[in-house]
Amino acid sequence: MRTPLDDGDDGRETPDLVTPLATYAFLIARARHLDAAEQSSEADMELGPLETPREAGVERDATRDELREALDDLTDDQKAEVLAVVWLGRDDYDASSWDDALADAASGRTRRATAYLMETPGLGDLMAEGLASLGVPEEDLEDVE
Repeated sequence: MRTPLDDGDDGRETPDLVTPLATYAFLIARARHLDAAEQSSEADMELGPLETPREAGVERDATRDELREALDDLTDDQKAEVLAVVWLGRDDYDASSWDDALADAASGRTRRATAYLMETPGLGDLMAEGLASLGVPEEDLEDVE
């Protein structure tokens, strides 16, 4: 259950998140790693002397599988929260409309949440930006990794 934790520096209440910060840190790291790997392969990445394109693809696939599994393992409440955080990061909502974003995310959208999030470009950055808008700076996420 979400309740206000405290007032941030700007006087805004920071919601209590149902998803642990360690989970967000993992999701953000995996999503950013996957984005970087996909951008590298699209740009015809330079491979190390012992690395083959197949090995690079295997690493990218393993990262994708880790991210998908972590998203699948979230509860419906956590999936709704992650969706709402991403929407905040994308500026579909702002922090003052957090409750609306959360309600919209929870209204039947969690069934396809994993596929939707996996297809979202810049997922890691959007999550980090959404959390920051709620008063959770990225430095707080680095401390829990």
